[in-house]
Amino acid sequence: MLHSPPGIGEQLQQLGTAEFQRLLDKLPAGAYMCDSNGLITYFNQRAVELWGRVPKLNDAEDRFCGSFKLFSHDGSPIRHDQCWMALALYTETEYNGREIIIERPDGHRLTAEAHANPLYDDSGTLLGAVNVLVDITARKQAEEEQRQMQAKLAHMERLSLAGGMAAGLAHELNQPLAAIVTYSQACLNLLRSGKIGTHKLIKIMEQIVEQGQRAGKITHRFKDLTDKTTRQWIPVNLNALISEITTLIEAKIQERKVNLRLDLADSLPPVEADPLQLQQVLVNLIQNSLEAMSDIEVHQRRLIIGTAQPANGAIEVTVRDSGPGLATEIMEQLFQPFVTTKPDSMGLGLSISKSIIEAHGGQLWITSNPREGSTFHFTLP
Repeated sequence: MLHSPPGIGEQLQQLGTAEFQRLLDKLPAGAYMCDSNGLITYFNQRAVELWGRVPKLNDAEDRFCGSFKLFSHDGSPIRHDQCWMALALYTETEYNGREIIIERPDGHRLTAEAHANPLYDDSGTLLGAVNVLVDITARKQAEEEQRQMQAKLAHMERLSLAGGMAAGLAHELNQPLAAIVTYSQACLNLLRSGKIGTHKLIKIMEQIVEQGQRAGKITHRFKDLTDKTTRQWIPVNLNALISEITTLIEAKIQERKVNLRLDLADSLPPVEADPLQLQQVLVNLIQNSLEAMSDIEVHQRRLIIGTAQPANGAIEVTVRDSGPGLATEIMEQLFQPFVTTKPDSMGLGLSISKSIIEAHGGQLWITSNPREGSTFHFTLP
């Protein structure tokens, strides 16, 4: 259906406007045109369906767009004179593939991808612009559902990791708790003897507080790993994060009698990341490496965790084991969902880890070492 009054103007006719509009009428997307002042001169039926209303042609009341209301992807309102059509006219620039949220008069919202392009005559004079609106609401909903499912799977994986680390947590907590008991007993003995000065009592109490805070930090780190809350990206010191993680799973490393070495580069710049998600990735890679060395001699078990900043500027983290290595066909599929070499594993850990790193703009992969074992690598910009 052609929404255009008689006599749009000789300038638009020079563009073969009637033929152009017939083409736009056949599009499975919303399309409309404005003159150089932003007045709507044409729109197709699909645009009416997107807007939920019929705008007025050549009327300043419906300038630049026929939508009831407009919003950016973050939910902030957009004035009609700030929409992509308006920008295309103001700046004489093409704006393609730009997201915008359309609110209909009934309150229903749709997400569209705008393709706003200026139109010129043969002399290069601006005549107006055309905007094609592709409804991507279903795609955005599917992406959000996928994101929520990914978050649920990641949380399940963290709970699984936490379950495997419970023994290590108990072992690590035992040290500060034992120290608290010892200092408290000493304090009681001195109080009973009646031979304690205030200064000495304060010193003992300070030791008790310090050990209590240490225990609190341990449980806080463990709680972070199992937390379901979505975090904001913040500057993260990767070297510090790796040190925290190795402390958290130190008991598991000792239990498997693995020799751990940290090879951390100096003066690494912080990376913008979700520290909780990076913790999950590191714990997963370390646990995979530990399990890979289960069947080799104790004196051969070596785990090296390193950081570096290659010439391309990205930071690279490596987790290297001395296990038997993996066959090429297994390595090629290792990051696929439900692919695992462990009988009691769902095979989701590495797949989720890869998704997390890619969401941070990096890459995760595995290589065979020249002599023995394998190395996980991931980069972060």
